[in-house]
Amino acid sequence: MTAIQRTELKKFNGLAELSDDVLEIIMQNHPVETVPAGTRIIKLYSTDPREFYLISGSIRARNGSGDETLIDHTSPLAKEPILTKVPREREIIAASEVNFIMVPPEWERNRLKFMANKNASGVSRPKRRLRQSKTTKNHLREVKPIPTGNEKIFEAIENDLKNNALVVPSPPDIASKIDHYVSETSLSEDEIADILVLEPAIAIGIIQQCSMMTTCSDLHQAMQLVGAEAAYNRIHEYASESHCLTEHPLIREKLRKLWRQSVYVAIFSEIIAEKTPELCPQTAKTAGLVQGIGMLPLYNYIENSAFFFHLANADEKTIAAMSRTIGTMILKHWKFNQDIIDCAAHAEEWLRNSSAEAEYVDVVNSAMCHFIIMNGEQASLPPIDKIPAMKKVYSGLLNVKTSQQIIEEARRRIANMKKELELPTRQQSMSA
Repeated sequence: MTAIQRTELKKFNGLAELSDDVLEIIMQNHPVETVPAGTRIIKLYSTDPREFYLISGSIRARNGSGDETLIDHTSPLAKEPILTKVPREREIIAASEVNFIMVPPEWERNRLKFMANKNASGVSRPKRRLRQSKTTKNHLREVKPIPTGNEKIFEAIENDLKNNALVVPSPPDIASKIDHYVSETSLSEDEIADILVLEPAIAIGIIQQCSMMTTCSDLHQAMQLVGAEAAYNRIHEYASESHCLTEHPLIREKLRKLWRQSVYVAIFSEIIAEKTPELCPQTAKTAGLVQGIGMLPLYNYIENSAFFFHLANADEKTIAAMSRTIGTMILKHWKFNQDIIDCAAHAEEWLRNSSAEAEYVDVVNSAMCHFIIMNGEQASLPPIDKIPAMKKVYSGLLNVKTSQQIIEEARRRIANMKKELELPTRQQSMSA
């Protein structure tokens, strides 16, 4: 690549600060690619961390629902790396002949800067290897990233969804306790919905059953449509089978924490929505219950992955990104209400501020903030006054005092539900 071409690369915002030496090192291993129209450059759900820069031509960025955006190399969007989130929420397909380069992520570029400094001190650089993309007439070559365990997990979950074979694990013994409780008492549909918050897998299954008939907004609505008798049958069937599929202690512990989180975020969401105008507490509770649904089946698949130890111990940001993608995929496939899908898609996006009015995603993210605060992990959050959702919900009345009241009320409600089922206390495995 000539010096002029390096200058062209420096027009990209993400590459402007790189020296010629660093760009040279990058191009040794990541040369500019040329592909014809129709080539799939990046696959949906790809976890290749490299950044995509469009040098010439145009591309289509298409999500899992088929919605797509056309991006030309002259567009302002092309000045930035395209699709920075991993795993990729869109696939990239060449709409014309395209020239592009895949650049290592920032942490790798920092390492390359160190290498360039060593070279400047007299360490010779290896000779550059030239590589050209091969294209033939009537054949569209697919540019394939290095396969990863993450992609295999996404494909496995997607296949199970299509075959109605996806299993959401449940907390040990809780399903059987709920089964015993509902069989020994005469409960209304709303009362069953209230108690099912403690068992996310059954609650999700009932909403899924309802979604086959109509788009569903919350568990209470689903219970009314499905009916108490059908719900009893579903609970009994689920309780009769084992759905805590892993025996690995690390995965079981992570699942246990997720079940606890789901319950608390659901109840926090309900309480916050009770004082948030225009929003339904029951819908908010359902949204809180399923916002982390992507993580529940994820750990079962991780255990069977060749990348188990890498993924099971991955940093929280990696797991959260995978969860958002999987959760969105699951809820869309099960035809959940879009408000609830958004809560999974934008979970823990603390600085999100898409509307002046409070939305369900604001309620759920505020609920998650309360869960983190309750656990004494507030340091992992941005400053509370910088989180837009915390200002929009609860009629704008959230402060240290009201947040503590919300936490105490949630603990009270959950303790009452557990007492009805004679579930473990705070000091035991699903403690508060």
